[in-house]
Amino acid sequence: MDEQADEFYRNEYVNKSFSGKIYNIVEYDYNPNKIVLSIDDGTEFHLTFGVTCVDNEFNEFVKKGDSVHKISGSKYIKFCKPYGQCKDIELNFCDKFK
Repeated sequence: MDEQADEFYRNEYVNKSFSGKIYNIVEYDYNPNKIVLSIDDGTEFHLTFGVTCVDNEFNEFVKKGDSVHKISGSKYIKFCKPYGQCKDIELNFCDKFK
């Protein structure tokens, strides 16, 4: 990964913290394993991640309305169901950042 991409990944994802609910999950290019994820974090604009590659575990577990929590310094987001079951999942930006 080049230095500029690494800096962007660190500053705009790894070093960010946020909490909210999944506002929308949209398939990218009609591919269920490539999505655009939007999170309602209580601000005027939703927090939206560009194209993200996901696996079947993500598709089966994560749904619109689930709670999300991410702490600064972590690569993982905690996705939680309304009834309390949670999973920590690292977003894969389709191998653009590692």
